[in-house]
Amino acid sequence: MKDGDTIEFEKNFTLFGDEDTYYTIKKNINLVGYVDVGENNSKTFLTTLRINFLIDNATVSIEGLWFEPFPFGSGLWLKNGANLTLNNCHFNFLEESKTCAFDINHSSATFEDLSIATASSKTSSAIIVKNHATLKLLESTVFTILVNGNSGVEAENTIFKGMENRNSINVKHSSLKLINSEVVGIGVKYPALWAENTIVTSKNSIFKQPGLESCVNLINNSELSSDFDIMTSIYAKNSRIALNQATINEILEIANRSYLYSKGELNLLGQNPKKIDIYVGDESTINVEQFEVSRIFSPNFRLKKNSLLHAKAIFFASGKVSDLNWDVDETSNYFIPEEEISEAPEEAVSEENEIDATTQLNELVGLKRVKNEIDKMIKIVKVNHQRVGQGLSPIKQSLHSVFMGNPGTGKTTVARLMGQVLFENGVFSGDEFIYKEVSEADLVSNHIGETAIKTTNVLESASGGLLFIDEAYTLNKKDSGTGWGQEAIDTILKYMEDHRDDIMIVFAGYTKEMEEFLRTNPGLESRVPNKLIFDDYTADEIITIGEKILAQEQYILEDQAYYEKKVTQAYNSSMDQSNARWIRNFNEQLMKCLALRVVDEASADITTIKNVDIDSVLNKDKFSESDDVDPLAELNNLIGIQQVKAQVARFVDQALVNKLREEQGLANTSFTLHSLFMGNPGTGKTTVARLLGQALYQKNIIRTKKFIEVSRSDLVAGYSGQTAIKTREVLQSALGGVLFIDEAYSLYKSDNDTFGLEAIDEILKFMEDYRDKIVIILAGYTREMHDFLQANSGLSSRIPNHFDFEDYSADEITQIGRLQLAKNKYQYNVENYNQIVKAAYAVSNDRSNGRWVRNLNERLLGIMSSRIASGNYNDLMTVTEEDLDILRKEYLR
Repeated sequence: MKDGDTIEFEKNFTLFGDEDTYYTIKKNINLVGYVDVGENNSKTFLTTLRINFLIDNATVSIEGLWFEPFPFGSGLWLKNGANLTLNNCHFNFLEESKTCAFDINHSSATFEDLSIATASSKTSSAIIVKNHATLKLLESTVFTILVNGNSGVEAENTIFKGMENRNSINVKHSSLKLINSEVVGIGVKYPALWAENTIVTSKNSIFKQPGLESCVNLINNSELSSDFDIMTSIYAKNSRIALNQATINEILEIANRSYLYSKGELNLLGQNPKKIDIYVGDESTINVEQFEVSRIFSPNFRLKKNSLLHAKAIFFASGKVSDLNWDVDETSNYFIPEEEISEAPEEAVSEENEIDATTQLNELVGLKRVKNEIDKMIKIVKVNHQRVGQGLSPIKQSLHSVFMGNPGTGKTTVARLMGQVLFENGVFSGDEFIYKEVSEADLVSNHIGETAIKTTNVLESASGGLLFIDEAYTLNKKDSGTGWGQEAIDTILKYMEDHRDDIMIVFAGYTKEMEEFLRTNPGLESRVPNKLIFDDYTADEIITIGEKILAQEQYILEDQAYYEKKVTQAYNSSMDQSNARWIRNFNEQLMKCLALRVVDEASADITTIKNVDIDSVLNKDKFSESDDVDPLAELNNLIGIQQVKAQVARFVDQALVNKLREEQGLANTSFTLHSLFMGNPGTGKTTVARLLGQALYQKNIIRTKKFIEVSRSDLVAGYSGQTAIKTREVLQSALGGVLFIDEAYSLYKSDNDTFGLEAIDEILKFMEDYRDKIVIILAGYTREMHDFLQANSGLSSRIPNHFDFEDYSADEITQIGRLQLAKNKYQYNVENYNQIVKAAYAVSNDRSNGRWVRNLNERLLGIMSSRIASGNYNDLMTVTEEDLDILRKEYLR
């Protein structure tokens, strides 16, 4: 059996295995069984496997099989980076089973159309996902799933069922995403969803467990983001919740420093006659745009110590707001409108208030180059309408495009609006605009011959509109031996040629990867003439986006100028190049800080973001004086190198002043942190570089306490074209910190050293592009470093800071030697030792400085160890006069 083989089982075939044995799969294979589909889509599985499989670091696809695992072990166990695709399979538990169906350990899996029969009462979970594993479920029905160890589960159109003594989903220290799914809990003891220190995202889903006040149970720093969900009940402890148009059938309980924000309507149905509608526990906050309350209860709402509830509007089927019943602790407060409203008003949207796509596109922040290119395309479209109207042939124009730019620059938003504008200008046929967004997974199949079918179906579904292919370069995986991605590309190219006037295709992704993708696909280059470059947002544009987001979420700023100043500084020094995503994340952190402060202060102001909130976000990861020792003090305590110490002090002071001037909006003289460290071996270059990095971090001049030490072998590859990639990866890994390149002159061996020169060119470009976001220190011997600077004229201009490490004097060498012995508490005749070291250093031609005296000490301790091992004196801490005499004879012959 070879990689890529497909094993097809005959109809009515059953495979039996040994009860206590796993059958291991280490090859990339496909297993295919037979399924008969009858009336009403009923299925009859004609292939049964009564066997337990271990998939070890292999990619496996399984289709059309009925599994019956043995009572012990796991039916399918994945480990060591295995990848499993399961389609149209059924898993049947035997009565005595103590097994789980799937154990996914540090691996990944995608299950589509999977059904799991009721789990045995003896098993803990039907599916276990652990240790950085991932699982995607589509159109499936499963029982009892356990997720932990920084793993991730995504489910769409999937039903999760629990058991009397099990959660439907139990997820810890991981992530969970649900779309159009249903989570059904059983009984009134174990919540349908138990989430601990977990991020949960849910949309259009149902969480059902009548009679239990914690159907959705969130604890210990969990987060829930919910859109258009229906939930029996929610219980949150030390957690955060964001709801949008949610319905709570029974009770909402927010406890112990938790926070809930609800956008749109929060519909409280009050279906449990024994439970109140809302409970707000100690030091917790609920902020709601609009309540829909279905009943008057005693009480409707209960607020405990230092809690807060705020609503902008509240509606009843009938009655008055004043009829609401409250149980409020004296330290708590609530703010709610005192209006009499008989029913919720219908939401009226007039066509006059609708904003057309062209206006929306023009109102997007930044993107000047992109808007200009789109404007040119629209103008040609309009001219073509005029030419056709006058009986002339239209100007030939291909609309297929490439969108290139960093994340968060609006590529997806622009594509949707651009397509809408073209539709409004009559480019696409049809009565309504068609927009389809896909990625590699939507186009590529793992089964031979199916990719072309799958891709064609996607293209046909977008015919007459715009197809947006995100991260298009993932279709061209150089390390893939299957060629399925290339099959998708070939299908797309043919469709573009055959239906050039029926569809617009936009290929999108990061700039560098997209440029490589186009170079490797000449057919794309010729068929996609429109290249739109999405520039990173400037700090001013980021501020505009940030202030718009806050206004939309109905927050206000205590000091707008302070916000703008701090955002500018943080954005310009950030390592995160996610643009609009960066400011969204920043604002979300601000909102959380506000919520926690409001609870701590028992404040009624839940909309004003104060300067202290901004400072709290910015100082979250900053150095605290109590966190570490003073690296400059450590530097000054080093023996010798007085000139270097003075240079470092001036260097740090200048960098700090420049940063302070920048924070105050003042102009700066040109100043770069890149440096050369030159001196003989053993003069402390690496030690000083590490202390310098710590000092720059303490002063908040660099973002991280990162120190990466490399040499030629870490940067230069042995194959053409690979060195630039290897060097760039190293440089990227050091962003925000210090990169120390030891024996840097070894990068340039001669004019014919093309690999070394390639590494130097990449380093120089990186120095220029990220001059404020990394410190690069090139170190080596003085004479060789001077020769190295001549290899490229750009080196001297980009590295103006030269640190000269002088050799140690005989006295300093002696001090270093004594210090090394003292650390290990050796006893010896100090005067005798000093005389030997000074005399030996004076006649030595070895100028390796600190290394020289370390070697001398190692020899001295070796002499001492030989004497002790021969049975002559067993004191392990004393260096004798005899030992020193032997050392003197060896070094002063």
